[in-house]
Amino acid sequence: MSKTVRASIAALALFGFIGLCVWFHAEKLQNQISQEVSMRLGSGFNVSGDGRDVTVSGTVRSDAENIKALQKAKSHPGVRRVIDEIDVIPDLQVPGLNLSKGTRGFGYTYQRESKKVTLLGAVPGSSSADVLALAAKKGLGSVLIDTEKASGDPSLAINGWQTYLEKSLRAAKLATSAAVAITPTRFVASYTTDERYLAQKIRSGFTGLGSKADVKVKVVDRVLSKAGLDCQHHFTETLEGEHINFQVASAVLSQDSNALLDKLAGFAKDCPASKILIEGHTDADGDAQSNKTLSRARADAVKAYFASHGVQAARLKSIGYGEERPIAANATPAGKAMNRRIELRVEN
Repeated sequence: MSKTVRASIAALALFGFIGLCVWFHAEKLQNQISQEVSMRLGSGFNVSGDGRDVTVSGTVRSDAENIKALQKAKSHPGVRRVIDEIDVIPDLQVPGLNLSKGTRGFGYTYQRESKKVTLLGAVPGSSSADVLALAAKKGLGSVLIDTEKASGDPSLAINGWQTYLEKSLRAAKLATSAAVAITPTRFVASYTTDERYLAQKIRSGFTGLGSKADVKVKVVDRVLSKAGLDCQHHFTETLEGEHINFQVASAVLSQDSNALLDKLAGFAKDCPASKILIEGHTDADGDAQSNKTLSRARADAVKAYFASHGVQAARLKSIGYGEERPIAANATPAGKAMNRRIELRVEN
């Protein structure tokens, strides 16, 4: 081998060694910069480097926190450029729910009167369009998007959040209003309805979800005139404490209910401009059609009693629902007793 060839090989080896040293130093510097920037930002952020350029990702609760994090990264003397991949996901606030500060996740509100669903927060691992399509499928009307909804972060909602969401939307269709939050640790919902049987139906739709589900249902008054509202309050409060009784398996009123019926007839006379719907209900024992017939006959008996005690017959209407509208489970004697009832509804 000639001296020229040996010199060339030596030069190539030297250049290779120098290149390796430069690469090693650059890699070490890059890692050092990334580590130091990560330490400046603290937990909750991921930092990766490409030479003197760093990429910062993670989630923050506000634009101000985002800017603050980027400024900290840029303040490192070795950083040339900062690439922002931080997601801004604010604390979840759902009107009607008392959520603690720092709660993350997503939720919605619903109002039957306006037929509007308002989506709030960030939907994990799914687009807002999927949620809105599901709401439309449940027949809840139009949808209002409050913020950007797709976070792509499945850790921002409880495991199985799709099941909670679907059940909540099904319940919302039965309610006059709904407020729902799906967080990383729990499901929280508050519903209002103007029907006792619908309140029971909403509650039963969430059975089996365990302690991570916090569901409240409130029965509210319907929109009535002042006289009608007072009348409805008297009916409701009175029948919550006492029952109109009948002879077993018949529509014959028990004499021990006469005093209660007289009191209710007196209330009915106090709202002469309102019509009164008398509803008959039974438990689930026996044949469904027979129960419906019996409940109608019992409602008719109450209607006849009121008419014979000074309430205008033209104001009275009776209907039998049988076992269709329970307000308690039919699995126990106490639940069955609650379901065997007469309800009075004031209508304008």
